[in-house]
Amino acid sequence: MARVELRVRELQVLKMVCSEKKNREMATKLKLNLRTVEKVKTALYRKTKTRSVLGLFKWAYKQGLVKL
Repeated sequence: MARVELRVRELQVLKMVCSEKKNREMATKLKLNLRTVEKVKTALYRKTKTRSVLGLFKWAYKQGLVKL
């Protein structure tokens, strides 16, 4: 499995996605524009080669970034 380098912001958003936060909640908590959160999620999908929130969660779990 190829190593994927995530930026700090991407890691923050990934952990919030895995905690079932909505885009608007993430934007408020991280003091970002909603569109910025959407762009970060798009970058995460591209970098992790996933297509859904479930795919992101599975990837993060396999990497040891989140626990059940």
